[in-house]
Amino acid sequence: MIEAWGRGTIKIVDECKKAGLPEPEFWEQFGGLSVHFRKADKAREAQVEAQLKAQSERILFILSRSEASASELLSELGLKSKTGYLKRDIKRLMDENLIEYTIPDKPISRLQKYRLTEKGRQLVATMRGDKRK
Repeated sequence: MIEAWGRGTIKIVDECKKAGLPEPEFWEQFGGLSVHFRKADKAREAQVEAQLKAQSERILFILSRSEASASELLSELGLKSKTGYLKRDIKRLMDENLIEYTIPDKPISRLQKYRLTEKGRQLVATMRGDKRK
């Protein structure tokens, strides 16, 4: 039946996927086509959460090699500036006691860097499948 309505339905589905939206639902009603689009809130939320998780893991792996300043993290992550997402990610990692400042008494020092805590090192070892910890 959808073939009778043409390739437009395929294009609609493709565009929804590209935009990170759930696929719309198509129904035949009263001899016509009804298209129902679902809200993107949950889909976008899941996408953002996945991106943040990936970024958090990358930060942990970077810090597993050596201490790093904010600008060094930006460079390693391929970012041009310290985004809100990066700031929240770093704060969350610090709140979860996975990373810490190298100079805790001076959080805004120009020499400030981040490093893994013991808990952070254990998590990275687990993520790598390392039995040594």
